[in-house]
Amino acid sequence: MSKKKAETRRKTPRPGLAGLKTARGKNGLMSTGMIALVVAIVVVFNVAVSLLPSGVRQFDISTTKIYEISDTTRKYLETLDQDVTITVVAADANIDYRLSHFLDLYTALSDHLTQDKVDPVAYPSALTEYDCEENSVVVQCAATGQSYVIPMDDILVPDTYYQYYYNEAVYTEFDGDGQLTSAIDSVVSNASHKAYAVTNHGESDLGTEISALLTKNHFKVSDLGLLLEGAVPDDCEVLILNQPTRDLAKDELKFIQTYLSKGGQVSLVLPGEDFDHPNLDALMKEYGLQLAGGYAGDTQRYYTSAQSYLTFFPELNTDSDAASGLTGEDLALVNQALAMKQVDPARDTVAVDAFLTTSASGLKVVSEDDYTEGQYVVGATASEVVGQKERTGEDGEGDTSADASASAAADGEGESQDIVARLTVLSANSLIDDSICSQFGDAVCNLTVYMNTLTTAFSDTGAISIPSKSLETATNTVTSAGVWSMLYLAVLPLAALVIGFVVWYRRRKL
Repeated sequence: MSKKKAETRRKTPRPGLAGLKTARGKNGLMSTGMIALVVAIVVVFNVAVSLLPSGVRQFDISTTKIYEISDTTRKYLETLDQDVTITVVAADANIDYRLSHFLDLYTALSDHLTQDKVDPVAYPSALTEYDCEENSVVVQCAATGQSYVIPMDDILVPDTYYQYYYNEAVYTEFDGDGQLTSAIDSVVSNASHKAYAVTNHGESDLGTEISALLTKNHFKVSDLGLLLEGAVPDDCEVLILNQPTRDLAKDELKFIQTYLSKGGQVSLVLPGEDFDHPNLDALMKEYGLQLAGGYAGDTQRYYTSAQSYLTFFPELNTDSDAASGLTGEDLALVNQALAMKQVDPARDTVAVDAFLTTSASGLKVVSEDDYTEGQYVVGATASEVVGQKERTGEDGEGDTSADASASAAADGEGESQDIVARLTVLSANSLIDDSICSQFGDAVCNLTVYMNTLTTAFSDTGAISIPSKSLETATNTVTSAGVWSMLYLAVLPLAALVIGFVVWYRRRKL
């Protein structure tokens, strides 16, 4: 019996081998092979994609476009000809993914940029080596030997309220673009400028936006009491009078006039309300500018949503230094600007360049019933050549060698250069108002215009006006909320009930 069973088992074909010879078996084998091939292709594809730069692999779908690098930075990096290293000094756990991704995108824009990362926990000596604190970004240029330290909190700006009360990291702004470009420009050019802000006349503090841009443009700003100092300091390169609400003393006026006579740069921003200031008036009139009395408005270029002629987009003179890098399509927005007009200056050598004006449909408004049509000035720069100096090299020191003289002659060095005094007057303090600049962002060029007026005298400063980007959720503001609330909460529901009742009543009669 057992012998027959053994023979039967030998004669019975193996099901697995027999199945391979059938059509169904061949199809199954082919399907398995195709699945394995597809899986292999997917794996190879994923590996290949992971090797691509993050800028190719990831797309910026954020509402504020925090990874979008400005045209200012792109143009600047195109001209970068020195190697710069960007080093993140922080532990991996403390590096925000947004910063890491942005650095990948940023350094990919130039072959002269490289990035590195050092963990100070693993290498404690790094803090001494880079002369920084933990959680910093250090920008270094080997050619100049300069370095610039950016605290991470200046790139990803935290909400101090949440930090203090809830011990929670909530970020409100992202300033990677502006901070990095400013730092690179600082270490490459080694530029540094000194500005003084005049005090003791009820002046307003410079806004956060302007202060940040001044830092990015390598300005160090100190307060200055003219009566206490007795003169404008010799190292002052820009003198700022920001919205004084009291007049200058006669001695202070003389100090400023003396400073201008030596080629000084003065920026005067008038407050939103006029007051009696004969000494300020004398300074402005000496340089060909005078307040007309009243506010400037425009019936053609006013901001329709504001429903007021006093909130308008002034015409921008694109040929002026204040409009450097701007076009006729760029808009500046001002509100309640004091009306100014040009008058004959005290000297024929003074030239006035009005860079912000109303259109021909402008107004000077004293009251609702008292207004005068005409074109008025909102921003202007009065300049005067007060002397000449010999053009020198970049380090400011002359070189008397024969080779240097020949090189200087070829480069235009050694020739005389005009010493130009400039008085810039802005009758619209709203041009540098933080609320307007934050609300409208890149849609208006207010900050660029103002920074151009401060930096036009400096060849090593390029008005790097790259504002930070908000990380807060944007909300829609409903105008005339009472009317819309009545419509949606009362009128429409009642209309729906009435229509429904009418339809029900008609069907009931049928």
